Order: sequence, then C-alpha cells, then structure tokens
Amino acid sequence: MVSCLNCGRTWSDEKKGRNSLSQHKSRYTNSDGTMSCISKEKKNEKRKAAEIIKKTDPVVAVAAVEQQNNYEKNHNKLMEKNEQLMEKMDQLLEENKKMSENYDELKEMVSEFVRKPQLLILVDKLYPLSSLRELDLKTPAFKPVLDILDNELPEYANLVQAKTGTIHRKAVRKLNEIQPTAVKDEETIFYKQGDIITKADNKQIDKVTEEFIDVFANSGYEYAQKASKDLKSKRASDKTFQNDLLKNARIDIQQIEDVIYV
Repeated sequence: MVSCLNCGRTWSDEKKGRNSLSQHKSRYTNSDGTMSCISKEKKNEKRKAAEIIKKTDPVVAVAAVEQQNNYEKNHNKLMEKNEQLMEKMDQLLEENKKMSENYDELKEMVSEFVRKPQLLILVDKLYPLSSLRELDLKTPAFKPVLDILDNELPEYANLVQAKTGTIHRKAVRKLNEIQPTAVKDEETIFYKQGDIITKADNKQIDKVTEEFIDVFANSGYEYAQKASKDLKSKRASDKTFQNDLLKNARIDIQQIEDVIYV
C-alpha cells in the first residue's frame, strides 16, 4: 500500500501505487514546494458534507450542526475551566510553600525567645526597618551622624574603598544608637519587620545593609547614591562587585545588651 503523507490518500497496489503517487505529487505540488492536495481533500470533504446535508431532512441537519457547535463550545469551556483549575492549583501550592516557610521561621524564632528571653524586650525597643526610609537626617537629633560623614569621609568617597567603608559603618553605628533599628546577639542580627522581630539570614542582612545605605543616599551623599544604584543592577557581571560592596558596608551595630539596658 502506498500513501500520500499530506492528504492521506492511499493506493493498494504497491507497484501502480508508486506511479500514481508520483503523478499525484506532480499534480498537486505548488511552485513553492508545498502540497495543495490537503486543501483539495478538505474541499472534497465539505462538498460531500454539503451533499449529505442536501439529502438529509433539514431539521435533522440543523440539529446535527447545532449539536456539533454545542460540543465545540462545551469542549472549549471545559478546557478553559481546566486551565483555571491548574492556575489555582499552582497558586495554592505557592501559598502552601510560603506558609511552610513562615511556619519554619516562626518555630525558629520561638526557639530563640526560649533561649534568650530578653529578645522579647526588643519588640518595644527597636524601630521597624521600614522607618529608616522616613528619616530626615537634617533634624538636630541626627547631627552626630552627619558630623561623621561630613568631616571624615575621604574626598572621593566610594563604598568599595576600605576607608569609605570604615566611615560609613561608623555612621551607621551612630545612627543605630540614636534610633535602634537592628541589634546583634553575638554574630546573629535581629531587626523588626512591622511589629515582628526577625532573625536575619545572609540575604536579610544584605537587605538591612542596603536600607542603611539608602538612608544616606536619600540625604544627598553621593557615595551612597552611587552604591544604591550599583546594588540595583540586575546584570550577572555586577554580582561579584555588589558582593564586595555589601561586604565593605556590612552593618557594624550594637550587641543586644547595649540596646536593652539603655
């Protein structure tokens, strides 16, 4: 048996079929190399369908067409509903993952509170991290911070330089003394996110570090503005530079006892 791979037409005689297939291809090959026998077959199918409809009771024919249309509509609705259910499932899985992560964080924090009950005092002592974005360093309370930056920063300050990093961290520590925002318990850093005390992992420490950089950037210090812009770059080639910058600016803050007993 020989078949046309495009329209599916077959010839049962193997030998004659090859000749028939060759003629078939010659007859239906377009100038661009594509085959037109498919469209011809479709036209034939439509013609046959039209002939059947002519011979069929009009009421039956209309009912058959409506039945086919309803099938297609219901099928499309079913596919759409299935797609919506899949999206909902993905959303639920993502929410479940977040809930699991939040539960793990909460369990870890409860363990920390049991180990060090004085952490509970931080709820009243610490300002939320987000409060740094509202600071106006030009108010008199923060003059000691500005004195450090204005008088001790090198002429061409850049946060990847060791000297600039040292002065920046000194200013951060002074700012954190005036408005306690983060504390250390040995080498573990805690800060308040909203009303909740949070234990910072490496990623969150970088977040806290960036918040302090942005405080000085918002106050017009060019070295901090440049650092803030560099840290927002999404280019993979900037990753090593960003890590070095964050390491040099890594917050140097008070131990928990220094904040609790003030």
